[in-house]
Amino acid sequence: EINKHSDIRQRYFSLARQTLATLVGNELAMQNKVNMSVQQPDDESSVLPMHSDIWTGDSPFQVVLWVPLTDASDTNSMFFLPPNESREARHRVAAGEFKSMDQIERAYHSQMITMVVPHGKVLIFDSNCLHGNVLNETKTARWSINCRFTGLLTPFTNPERRLGTYYLPITTRAATKMGLSILNADKA
Repeated sequence: EINKHSDIRQRYFSLARQTLATLVGNELAMQNKVNMSVQQPDDESSVLPMHSDIWTGDSPFQVVLWVPLTDASDTNSMFFLPPNESREARHRVAAGEFKSMDQIERAYHSQMITMVVPHGKVLIFDSNCLHGNVLNETKTARWSINCRFTGLLTPFTNPERRLGTYYLPITTRAATKMGLSILNADKA
């Protein structure tokens, strides 16, 4: 439903345009859909276990703009493992030290940070860092929307997550438009 609105991507982008430009650049590609998430109280099916988006094929150059539509704190929020600890955990996985996400969660549980994001505020995070949520033990459902942003000209290594399919341009400068038109004309 949310993606049926023709201006949803522009409106969502406008929530953090300046910060995204500072973090990612002034030529951006945005995920082609805005995602809605509902975390109901005591609902095991809405738990998103710890993960890193690069492990599922997303770009290592992206950030996620996460917008809770309700206050998000405690168990109705999300958790985040800081960059240094996430990098260490990924290296330990690559070395074969961890065989499951449960092992990683146990090893780093004390370093996970629960995000506190009041309604009306946004969170931009590095999706290479391990993150997820736990069982919502509050009495309040958490509604949120999220979408990924990356540099328009960053490498897109996963064929299913390329520019034009998974990502669409959201800001393109004149010189890039000229260059792309030349490249496209030369291919024809």
